[in-house]
Amino acid sequence: MVGLLASLLAAGSLLSAPSPPPRLLVAGPALAGGRVVWGEQQDTLSVLRAWPDSSPLWQSATSWFAGPLAGAATLVAFSRSYDGCPGQPGVVCPVETQTLAGPPRGSLRPLGVPERCVAGGPGRRLAVSGALVALLELRCDGSGETVIVREGSRLLFVRHGVSCCDVSLGGSYLAWRSGSAVDVLDLRTHRLAYRAEAPPGQPILAFDVQADGKLALLLGPTSDGRVTLAWRTPDTAALHRLKLRVALPLAGPALRLIGDRIVTETAEASGATELVLADLSGRVHALARFAAPVEQSGAIDATSNRVTWASRQITSSRVDCPPPGQGRPCRLLKSGIETIWLANLTTRTPRPIARWVFTDAPA
Repeated sequence: MVGLLASLLAAGSLLSAPSPPPRLLVAGPALAGGRVVWGEQQDTLSVLRAWPDSSPLWQSATSWFAGPLAGAATLVAFSRSYDGCPGQPGVVCPVETQTLAGPPRGSLRPLGVPERCVAGGPGRRLAVSGALVALLELRCDGSGETVIVREGSRLLFVRHGVSCCDVSLGGSYLAWRSGSAVDVLDLRTHRLAYRAEAPPGQPILAFDVQADGKLALLLGPTSDGRVTLAWRTPDTAALHRLKLRVALPLAGPALRLIGDRIVTETAEASGATELVLADLSGRVHALARFAAPVEQSGAIDATSNRVTWASRQITSSRVDCPPPGQGRPCRLLKSGIETIWLANLTTRTPRPIARWVFTDAPA
């Protein structure tokens, strides 16, 4: 095992140099122009990396990543949380969350005022397309969420009372949850293009909209645990279902639709999963397979010609239980090797662009 770790960590100049543990992937990866960006937690330091750059894009010892990253050709955006009033004895300090956006190698600027609410469960609260940034803002008074779209400092669109916790942006099309359905709006006219209703007994787990208004949907799970993939156009309400058994998403984004191709993760009867590229007729190409001791980790992201994802090879695990009298439950912690992958969608051949050893990551 020592020889394996040494050979993996010295596997060429494309692989990032290892850092002292702990070094954990906590956000991304995402594509931003010619770069792949992801967030790491290194002990108390939060670091936003941008391959192939050697220096971090952003880092902080007083805040941490809150939710997924989003990237476009000229933009990267992410949310960070921090203690709103550190160093005040006897004061209950609320956690504040702020979203930052900017060019992949430039100044990152805040979008709006900090929030003092926390979203529960997986979801994609942030999306970018071109110069546009869409953000699902939380409402602390319980009145529902708000979708906003900004272009730089300019506010382009606001919609109150939407449902938590996903938003998608493709070209001029903006999609968000509305109850059990997904609303798709054309930002050029500020008019609703269509509403995609959930089929009976099949809630919408995740969705993604592309620049011509097509929408991809993950539906389920049904009573037998099946999750299926479907898509539709702005012109017809008919759902086109693909004959794929999709893995239950653990984190967002769970699928990407771009250039009439869908990237998502499918489930096998053996319990293994595959990251696949599917066209709208249902032809499927496998990009990566995950079977013990290798797990898919982090998010997935794609453009018209590239896709990125992460995996981790588990080399050991342990159960961490608190001392008697503490209320914290026992946790399963895993250690191993984390890898960030990048593949060209023409050749579909993945290559590792960063790799490091991690220690005691929560399962």
